[in-house]
Amino acid sequence: FVRGIIFGATHEKALEQFNKIVDNYQTLYDQDVIAHISVGNGRAEVTFTNGDYWRTAIASDSAHGLACNIAYIDIDIDPLTIETIIKPTMKFRPFTAYNFY
Repeated sequence: FVRGIIFGATHEKALEQFNKIVDNYQTLYDQDVIAHISVGNGRAEVTFTNGDYWRTAIASDSAHGLACNIAYIDIDIDPLTIETIIKPTMKFRPFTAYNFY
């Protein structure tokens, strides 16, 4: 299963990427694949029927303690924050990966 976090410099940027991911899942499977979705109060999260889970997070000290195996990282986040806050969240196996948007 994918457990992904979309890290944004702002909530708005993370939410924009979140919406793209949700749309991509819908297009890929050509059906309604959302088991649960919640958007509001500076946070968005979705669980898909295949068990994949995505959420948004602001790249700040409050992200310590989060865990994922895939991270989408806002290109505007500074490299030190990526190394010290975001990369340590990628701890689920059997694979981990990150990409920039």
